[in-house]
Amino acid sequence: MLDRVLFPLGDREKSDVRDDARRAGLRVADKPDSQDVCFISTRTLREFLDGKVDMVAGDIETTTGEVVGHHDGLATYTVGQRRGLGVAAGRPHYVVSMDVDRNVVVVGDEPDLMRRELAFRVDWVDIEAARNAVASGDLRAQIRSRHDATRVESITFDDDTARVALHAPQRAIAPGQTLALYDGDVVVGAGIIESSGS
Repeated sequence: MLDRVLFPLGDREKSDVRDDARRAGLRVADKPDSQDVCFISTRTLREFLDGKVDMVAGDIETTTGEVVGHHDGLATYTVGQRRGLGVAAGRPHYVVSMDVDRNVVVVGDEPDLMRRELAFRVDWVDIEAARNAVASGDLRAQIRSRHDATRVESITFDDDTARVALHAPQRAIAPGQTLALYDGDVVVGAGIIESSGS
């Protein structure tokens, strides 16, 4: 699987690469790190999606089903989002999930974002190493690049959709995110999250 993959910067620190780029006169040497969709920096996400995705208005509901607002389209929301919801409730609300079938954004309190279980479409790099690592308690799951990996308590190995139970609840696990599985600092599998459970 990895025969033709090259990691030319894999053993270097980002600051050293930026220094090399600065010396070479590359204009991206001092470009700020992006926490957003980097290829649409000249416009908003809504402007980028306009005409590409059908934006259908719908309700914003609490986890108990109370309608507390309205949205202009699910595509501009993400699990964990707090700002820009247009919900005034006297306390912060967070996007907990999106019910695509009903076209509803579900909001709740920050504790409602915590999940211990998930399912993801997995591509194994080394399934035997993953089996051994989960058996020894060494398998770790990392949900996002700035997330601390957490221990995997159990994982199914029976098909290409693995079900994972994490040692501790994690914040804002969302469908569409990448999950990487590590044995030490070696990736043994990775894939796209399909759903998260309790």
